Amino acid sequence: MKLVYLDTSAVLKRYIQEAESEECEQILSNFENFAISNIGVTETLINLKRKLGAREGVLASRLFEADLASFNIVDFSDEIGREAVTASGGKNLATLDSIHIASALRFKKQDISFLTYDRAQAQAAKRSGLRVLGVAV
Repeated sequence: MKLVYLDTSAVLKRYIQEAESEECEQILSNFENFAISNIGVTETLINLKRKLGAREGVLASRLFEADLASFNIVDFSDEIGREAVTASGGKNLATLDSIHIASALRFKKQDISFLTYDRAQAQAAKRSGLRVLGVAV
């Protein structure tokens, strides 16, 4: 089973045309299964509406919500919260970035890849033992 965890920076590239959108789609075509945290779902929906505006944001949100049927969704828990603190490594890493790394680590035994376009997060994910795709680290 080829599984990839998508950070919000990667998810948004599927619904908003950005510089790395085509590359992101090529990477995703190599995977059969996708994972995201429930916090990532909220973060994505907020950013779609913020970046696209009301009308386009609603349409993109509907597409995203339909795609979620094929995702493994990780629920935030105390355990993930504690793992996020460890994943941050005491560095200047955003809280949500640490939570995404900790969520992906739930699948570490399943040979998971971690797709992000955030350099600091990618470095922290690599330090945590994840195979990082997207941004070069």
